[in-house]
Amino acid sequence: MPASKAGIHSENKQRIAGDERRGRGRPARLSREKILEAARAFRPEDLTVPGLAKALGVPTSSLYHHIDSREDVLLQLARESATKLEFPPADPANWKQWLRKAAFCLLDFHKEYLLSTDGKMGSAANSAAFEPFLETLEEAGFTSEQAIYITNAIAGWVLSASSAHQQLKEYGGKTGFAKAAREQIAEIDPGTAPRTYKVLPVLLAMDRDRMLSMHLDWLIDGIPVPKSKSIRNRS
Repeated sequence: MPASKAGIHSENKQRIAGDERRGRGRPARLSREKILEAARAFRPEDLTVPGLAKALGVPTSSLYHHIDSREDVLLQLARESATKLEFPPADPANWKQWLRKAAFCLLDFHKEYLLSTDGKMGSAANSAAFEPFLETLEEAGFTSEQAIYITNAIAGWVLSASSAHQQLKEYGGKTGFAKAAREQIAEIDPGTAPRTYKVLPVLLAMDRDRMLSMHLDWLIDGIPVPKSKSIRNRS
């Protein structure tokens, strides 16, 4: 027997009420993996929670049933990418050249996945990097302890270089950074800090990438040659 208009209206009201309740609760078709899948289509710097919600066609609030924040999503993506980091093949005979190439490989990762304030994204990459660094250094003749110290020193340079790139971006590029630097120089009293006043314009004029590369060269060149022979060269 056909349903009455009153019955149909009542059913529609119940369905709409159910849809509204689902909108306020956890959407049945949404999951953390689906959110991450949508997030992979974004560049890290463009990723926002509202943008994810729009891409998934759901209310922004519904995402917070599955994720804590934008940083939570970025951290997961960073961990995934860190496992796929491709370092140069181990080359203990030319370990200094290898360290330089590997350091820039790690820096490229950091520049893509902007560091969160607690540094967890950087830690994800650095942990993935330990094995190839230790392999090359130990086979070059360094002890395990020395290899760890060297790896940590390179990781420190990567974090510093990544922060420098992030700072440049926050200032809106080289022009904005130069303006901010000139303002800082103007606040310095040449009478009380003559050397600082003199050197800052020189620092400002330097190419930042060249400066970072120079810092890395100094770091690597300062590592003493291991006393023991390379494992591959031992008889």
